[in-house]
Amino acid sequence: GPLLVVRWLLWPALFVAGSWCLLVSPGVAQRVLPSLWSTGGKGLDEVLPPRPKTRVQTFDLAVHAKYFTDHCGPESTGRASQKQCDETLRLAAEVVGRTEPVTPKQLLGMRDFLAELDAEKSSVDRVVGLFSFINVVWFVSVLGIVGTIGPCIAYLLGPLLLGCARALVKKVLAPAAKFMHENGIFEAMAYLASFAVAVQGLRYPEAQAEAGMMVGLTGGLFMIPCWAY
Repeated sequence: GPLLVVRWLLWPALFVAGSWCLLVSPGVAQRVLPSLWSTGGKGLDEVLPPRPKTRVQTFDLAVHAKYFTDHCGPESTGRASQKQCDETLRLAAEVVGRTEPVTPKQLLGMRDFLAELDAEKSSVDRVVGLFSFINVVWFVSVLGIVGTIGPCIAYLLGPLLLGCARALVKKVLAPAAKFMHENGIFEAMAYLASFAVAVQGLRYPEAQAEAGMMVGLTGGLFMIPCWAY
């Protein structure tokens, strides 16, 4: 009827109007809608101390760390100029293949970070450790118990659980889904979710503008299946 046609055109019109609002005043939608996921987070290279991959890199990085500790650190004896300290940070970054200079905290914390890496077991060692004789026997025993008791429980309680599941679907889930479908609640939720994805694309920093554009475009394209629904 006419109401169905109005509802069919109302949500796309609101979505398009919201998209124009994003263009004119993007901050309003960002304040109203919550962020779906974190954007612009720092990468591992920005958070973790520099990690050398070869012995030569380890030696060169240790030289720069020693110089920075002696001449630029808080307990340095012979203070170097700020330019020399900045150059040391830049050279330390070049050793490990970074484009941006490392921070003093990263360089000074390198030794403790490498000590933690040496103390940790590798993933392969942990997986191999799981396959000890006792663990294998324990795992087989658990499988045997489950294989014995599981069918008995399924035989005794299976009809009861199946009846409860059918009653739940028939009395609760199916009527609720029908009500939400007939009153356009699913439709509204779908349009709101796609618009929220489009807004999320605006939250990316300028350095990740391309990723933000793709996220916003994806949110806009979500309107097509919403309209088809």
